[in-house]
Amino acid sequence: MIFKNKDLNMNRFLFLFFLIVLFLANGYSQPRKITIHSVKIEGNIKADTSIIHLNSGLSKGKQVSQDDIQKAVKNLWALKLFSDIKI
Repeated sequence: MIFKNKDLNMNRFLFLFFLIVLFLANGYSQPRKITIHSVKIEGNIKADTSIIHLNSGLSKGKQVSQDDIQKAVKNLWALKLFSDIKI
């Protein structure tokens, strides 16, 4: 009787463990996307605003992931026009 109880508890633990892992894996496999409501370029003195906007790849209404935002920052740094970039 004691062993059955231990086996039952172990089975419950394993079931819950794999269930939690499944939910966590599902959350990581689908990157969260956000919708851009506005694009505002401030403090620009060296480049045309449209150049910055086009190189970022970000526009109003576009759905983007964290990877898209990182790519936008990388593209802007590649222009070598800025001392700071914030998105």
